[in-house]
Amino acid sequence: MRTPADTVWRRAHTVEVRGLGADSVAVVSDAGELAQLAGLLEVDFQADAFVCMCWGDVRFLVKDVAGQTIADLTLHAESGLDWDEWGGQFPLLRGKELTHWLTKRGLCSG
Repeated sequence: MRTPADTVWRRAHTVEVRGLGADSVAVVSDAGELAQLAGLLEVDFQADAFVCMCWGDVRFLVKDVAGQTIADLTLHAESGLDWDEWGGQFPLLRGKELTHWLTKRGLCSG
């Protein structure tokens, strides 16, 4: 199974983090913060994938140096991450820490 660590994060230059249904947007471009966010978005591939019928809560648009979107990741129910290459969501390894990260940036209520 392909993971963002295998294919996306090596090419990531910025990430637009968008709270769905809100006008709140954060842009992450600092290398250290990108690495932190990549770690917070790690999922448990040993668990069964699930399918949520909602649109998701937060989108992470990962962009390369040219500004092209190379991955569109969606957080569901503050506990699972979806990438169109997976066909379902996998549970986050550090969901509480990601919620704290998002709350500090005004992208979710925590």
